[in-house]
Amino acid sequence: MRTLAIALFSMALLVGCKKKEEAKKDETKPAETTQPTEAPKPAEGATPAAAGVGDAQKYVDLMVNFGKVFAADAKDCGKLATDIKKYVADNRATFEEMKARDGKMTPEQKKAEDEKFKPQMEQFMKDMQPAMENCKTNKDVEAAMKDVPM
Repeated sequence: MRTLAIALFSMALLVGCKKKEEAKKDETKPAETTQPTEAPKPAEGATPAAAGVGDAQKYVDLMVNFGKVFAADAKDCGKLATDIKKYVADNRATFEEMKARDGKMTPEQKKAEDEKFKPQMEQFMKDMQPAMENCKTNKDVEAAMKDVPM
């Protein structure tokens, strides 16, 4: 999941950097989403391993489906911005759970999880790349990405 956070921050920086460069120079259908079911809350004081590390697949699925939004709208930046906002709004609680969970994990747990889910995260990045390249200067996409709780 750490790789995911880095990827999202990198995309936000890419969009922001392109906007700054431009300032210097003068500048289909949404993917179907499913609402993940609520995971049981871990007991107070539970270790990250006991606090839902097994829930990792739920968060990987969240990101894979997010990548599908980008892939579907890669050539329509206005639609992409709208669909990002909708996907984030529909899945905000899960994004926030993922962020909180990631903050509780040890570096070893993060590394193991990154390795375990590497193929899915690579697909996520592959799905996002064309849209982010095409829409890197779109202000609506930039604003929508800022709303992603990461």
